[in-house]
Amino acid sequence: MKKLIILFSFVFYLFGCSSEQGKFENENPNEELSAVGYYNRGLGHHKSGNYKNALDDYSRAIKINPKYTRAYNNRGSAYSDLGKYKLAIDDFSRAIKINPDHAMAYYNRGLEYKNLGKYQLAIDDFTRAIKINPDDEETYYNRGVTYRNIGKHQLAIDDINNAIRINPNNAITYYNRGIVFNDLGNYQNAINDYTKAIRINPNFAEAYSSRGLAKEKLRKYYCDDYRKACDLGECDNYNDFCK
Repeated sequence: MKKLIILFSFVFYLFGCSSEQGKFENENPNEELSAVGYYNRGLGHHKSGNYKNALDDYSRAIKINPKYTRAYNNRGSAYSDLGKYKLAIDDFSRAIKINPDHAMAYYNRGLEYKNLGKYQLAIDDFTRAIKINPDDEETYYNRGVTYRNIGKHQLAIDDINNAIRINPNNAITYYNRGIVFNDLGNYQNAINDYTKAIRINPNFAEAYSSRGLAKEKLRKYYCDDYRKACDLGECDNYNDFCK
């Protein structure tokens, strides 16, 4: 069976360091930090992949300042990184309750719903985020691939088109639009998008493999693409159909 690989983007947004100064390097461990200090130290742990320590510091920041939306948002992302999706949703919801115009929290909560297969809830949150921030590539992109999951292919294409309009240099965006065209049997458009993805990222194994599959549907020679995909580590189609 030929393999079509779907790529999704699950990039959670973190707030960066607070503009308010909060010391956290070389601190006396017995010295109490401010909410900002705990938040910034938690962010450092988070970016280093130390999610448990990040959780602890974000929680300390929230204990000091229970309306600290940045800390709720980032703690939600840390929970997600640990696979605790319900707790992540709870934190993103708290951030939204404090600030109903919190586009980042809507986006992040939408990703969680998407992870859980709750596609309509995900679309609703992505839509709210877009209303607040209509120029965010990732939100259009993720709403687009979520529309594909529920079979709304034209809406998926429309959203991915918007993502490309905002950032025309993202190989994964072209690739996934190609996947949608492939679903619709529009194999030449799929080939065109896979080719654009490859031009941006010449080492995109999945794009070569998927382009080969679309070429095969059009009765074009496809083994060159399967061979290139195999050279890059994706060998299933080459081994099955070109040896």
